[in-house]
Amino acid sequence: MQAVRSRRKTQHTRTLSIETLTPREMLAADLVGPLPLWEWNGAVAAVGNSLPQYTVHQSPRLQLGNAPVYRSHDYIGMDQVDIVWQTKSAGEGSSDRFVVSYREVGEDAWKVATPNPLLDTDVETRIVHSATLSRLRWDTKHEYKVELIRDDLVVESYGAEFQSRLRPGDATPFSFAVYGDSATAARIDDFRRVQAEISRRQLDFSLLTGDVVYNFGTHQESDIRFVPDRNPEATAWTASHIDFIGYGNHDTVTQTGRFASSENYANPIPVAGQNAFASLPETDVPERNYSFDYGDVHFATIDTTDLVSLDFVGANQRITDRLDYLETTLAESDAAWKIVYVHTPIGGTEKATTMDYFQNMVNRLNQADVDLLFVGDSHTYSWTYPLEGFDDANQDGRIQDDEIQFDASDRFAFQQSDGVVQVVTGVGGYSLRSHPYPDPFIAAGYSTHDDTGPIEFGFAQVDVTEQQLTVSYISAATGQIVGDTNGNGQHDADELYFGRFSIERNLPVAEPQYAVKQPPRIQLGNAPLIGTPAFDGFDQVDLLWQTVSAGNGTDDSFTVEIRRSGTDDWTTVPLNESLDTDVATRTIHSATIRPLDWNTEYEYRVRHWRSNTVLDTYRQTFKTRLAPGDESPFTFVSYGDSAVKLPWGKGFIGVQSAISELDPEFALLLGDNLYDFGSHDDADARFDPVMNPAASYWSTHKFDYFAIGNHDVLNLNYGQASADSFSVPIPVAGENAVAAPSDFERPEFNYAFDYGDVHFVTIDTNSIELGDPSVRTERLAAQLDYLVQDMQASDATWKIVFAHHPLTGTAKAYSDTNGEYFKAALPRLQEAGVDLIMHGDSHTFSWTYPLTGMTDRNADGVISPNEVDHVAGSRDRFLKDQGVVQLVSGVGGRSLRSDAYTDPYFANAYSQAEQTGPLEFGFAKLDVSPDQLVVSYISSATGHIVGDTNQNGVKDLGEDDFGQFRIVANHAGDLNLDGQLDSLDIDTICFAVLAEDTNRRFDLNQDGQINRQDHLYLVQRLLETNPGDANLDGVVNSQDLVQVFTAGEYDDHHDRNSTWSTGDWNCDGDFDSRDLVLVFQLGVWSDQ
Repeated sequence: MQAVRSRRKTQHTRTLSIETLTPREMLAADLVGPLPLWEWNGAVAAVGNSLPQYTVHQSPRLQLGNAPVYRSHDYIGMDQVDIVWQTKSAGEGSSDRFVVSYREVGEDAWKVATPNPLLDTDVETRIVHSATLSRLRWDTKHEYKVELIRDDLVVESYGAEFQSRLRPGDATPFSFAVYGDSATAARIDDFRRVQAEISRRQLDFSLLTGDVVYNFGTHQESDIRFVPDRNPEATAWTASHIDFIGYGNHDTVTQTGRFASSENYANPIPVAGQNAFASLPETDVPERNYSFDYGDVHFATIDTTDLVSLDFVGANQRITDRLDYLETTLAESDAAWKIVYVHTPIGGTEKATTMDYFQNMVNRLNQADVDLLFVGDSHTYSWTYPLEGFDDANQDGRIQDDEIQFDASDRFAFQQSDGVVQVVTGVGGYSLRSHPYPDPFIAAGYSTHDDTGPIEFGFAQVDVTEQQLTVSYISAATGQIVGDTNGNGQHDADELYFGRFSIERNLPVAEPQYAVKQPPRIQLGNAPLIGTPAFDGFDQVDLLWQTVSAGNGTDDSFTVEIRRSGTDDWTTVPLNESLDTDVATRTIHSATIRPLDWNTEYEYRVRHWRSNTVLDTYRQTFKTRLAPGDESPFTFVSYGDSAVKLPWGKGFIGVQSAISELDPEFALLLGDNLYDFGSHDDADARFDPVMNPAASYWSTHKFDYFAIGNHDVLNLNYGQASADSFSVPIPVAGENAVAAPSDFERPEFNYAFDYGDVHFVTIDTNSIELGDPSVRTERLAAQLDYLVQDMQASDATWKIVFAHHPLTGTAKAYSDTNGEYFKAALPRLQEAGVDLIMHGDSHTFSWTYPLTGMTDRNADGVISPNEVDHVAGSRDRFLKDQGVVQLVSGVGGRSLRSDAYTDPYFANAYSQAEQTGPLEFGFAKLDVSPDQLVVSYISSATGHIVGDTNQNGVKDLGEDDFGQFRIVANHAGDLNLDGQLDSLDIDTICFAVLAEDTNRRFDLNQDGQINRQDHLYLVQRLLETNPGDANLDGVVNSQDLVQVFTAGEYDDHHDRNSTWSTGDWNCDGDFDSRDLVLVFQLGVWSDQ
């Protein structure tokens, strides 16, 4: 029997005298709070018969983890954190496991986090465990729990609440602490006071400026921070707040310390082109050099401990590499404020290193517009005047102290543009030192020296607003600003060493005119189709953004610039005429950018100006389309019935997050994109970063092509908000299009475009809901005329229609009892050569067999389900040109429904009806290649194919609900060109692999190589079977063994004489034991 350990979060008001309490007593005391407390709750749980394996030694703590930087490739518009804890061995057991769950506070359901790989420290029996909590909404209170499970019982349980970060660019005020040189066993009470005061002030997070644990940074010494019995204040804080670490010399002074300091903190590991804009050399330790955003502040740190290295040449190179990284990452940020924190001071202290470092850092930081540089190391406190640069007055090629340029007009109030301010914050609890601070660029210094201000253990508190940074030196002992002799929080005239200064931002003073409500997003714009007079051989995009009135000013303006990624020079783009929506001061601004090269990455920059001052900058990279006819493979997604405001909008936020993680080229929106009424206010659920940061961020660099839905037009102006919010082609026959919709239609709801070798077209199917049958029929016929003319003019391999209302099989389709929509549309779709038609509306997911027509066999004038003609057979593999496949993908986040899908022409269906497959929010993922369209139903919760029970991406035996089908071009896999797909094609590709043939037609999986993976792709994906199926009946069983052993080629010593049908299943030309081993390794043997 063992007590169950748990944690609760409580509010406390009584102050505490730390000197009178032991750490054990501290656990039971009322702390200055709010702090989460660890305590034994007296509950008892049986632990079964298993031996214990782990005991939690360092309690779970909050860390940033490998969070991507804002605007980097991997950034998806959502937050994340890591939970990290450390265990020791508790015995010889081997079955202990941890489960980490999390949710927003107030929600019922817990989400289970995926654990990260275990990290064996090789110290004692310490193991570092961690899990990543992903897709967190910004600035939202969450809670997590970490449970140690043994024999299916919870043995230990830990948990806390935490607030996710402010969204990048959010100007909401916040506060944080900065300190260095802190945790040591010798003076642990001083550090505990520092931490208690930080917690009492309820600051948002801490920056640690190095020497986090003394003296050698080992795992044993880190217990001072992370073991509740040793330091309840620090463990309680780190359970619910992030400490962002900058590394100091004591953290890395030994080999053991270097490992421990990296293992105990989960920091971003910057990789250029993935989660960051710059990388470190492979020989460096990347997790000690990283950056992140919090609100409208960009933070960055580098490892400066090499400045005290005896390896001068190597150290100089490493510092140079890190400074290069720092300069690049800072240059990519457009945040209002920029803050750097490192361990080693650049100047002014007894621990400052070389003037070269001083000069190099100041020049680079000022070039990147850095406002504050926080450092530790000195065990004192000080700040400089704004450091402007250097003047080698005596021209000796060396910079002396008196040649440093700074603005000394005021010790306590600076302007943002004056230069970087260095703040030394080495008063975190280790010891206090003496330094006279004689340099003239020091604005204020605090040390044990008689010529400085009074020094106390404490920290810098930084209060951030849109207008100002305020930095206050807080005493841990008094909780007051150091030097505030009367404790009134104000700088009085006689307070020479009042420990607070501020930096004022240079904001324009003019009356505001605009506030950006919806930031810039990319759209296709009025792009002409290939072969039309307006087509000039290039691509184009439109940029759209929406503002609301911010005041009575008239001096606001916007500029748009474009450049090819990797180049320096910007090109200014003229703005289009702004559009007044006549809705709550909303104004649409836009610019058309052309000509652009196909399949090329560009960067745009939109700047908001007020009185000749840049107020905000919106910058992003995007990629243009594949050129029409380009056969390169690509991936896109489609979904309908999605964007709605919170609290109902969490489903869509999850869908968009999963799409962003997948990183497809674009999305097709299948209607009902702006719930519930298609208004501009409803559009905020998609485009406003406050309401939906994931979708808003996606649209800054990825294209959404929309189809109009019934909820999008449930307003008096028939979808005007959709017409305003999206910019798409407006087809004009003989100009930018081959055909145009009728004059009755809104042209922006009926348009076409190309992407590579696929031609897409959408029509407004709201026509089928019209009450007047004659008008309904006439309007639909005209729309289908447009669709057929457009499609027939395209030479694309694949032709796809996307529209809101399904043709058949769903509840709304059944309301069309005579099947008029279906009867009118299907023949025209076949006439147009359509391969796939995609719909929303149903809030379910399904696909049909290829539909070929309908026959009113009983001549009753009504098309019943058994009168729909279709090509039955495989449920998930169809041939191109067999018929039109209908896909319903209405699972974009609004709600889920229960259409029955009992009709025989449905190949697979997912709804809340009992007889269907499991229904989840998600989307359709479409992988396009010249040979096939592969359509996968992706769960937004897991990121995997729905019905893929083992999540291996392949349909296995028993996975009847595997959510994937493909439409295969008639030639796909027919490598011997005999019109059949059979074992001869397997032999053909095997011969090509063995002969090292480079003909591209053998690269079936489109990975740029021809190898056994293409052989396996043909077998598993195109023939839908597995190695061992010699007779290609879809099952690997004894019949196959009888066939191959009858052929008599097993180990016959004749080189490469075997084929698929005679036992060569691993494509080495022979039938031997390796082929049999492959079958059993894959686990595909069947007793059937």
